[in-house]
Amino acid sequence: MTDGQMRGRQEVALTITENRVSSQEEQLPYRNLAPVVFRGLTQTARPRNWCLQIACGPYPFLTAGSLA
Repeated sequence: MTDGQMRGRQEVALTITENRVSSQEEQLPYRNLAPVVFRGLTQTARPRNWCLQIACGPYPFLTAGSLA
């Protein structure tokens, strides 16, 4: 097998694995953030979920005009 054929197969394999999305990843409330941190805090764990809601919530971006 030549180097070109190996590269082609590797590219195809990478494309296939990149397109697969697990069911757990589909259900993440914050898809752009890490699903698990500190070896156990998932996005749905209470303390992390509270912090994510505060950090990602719209409250700091509200202006006085948008409150009325």
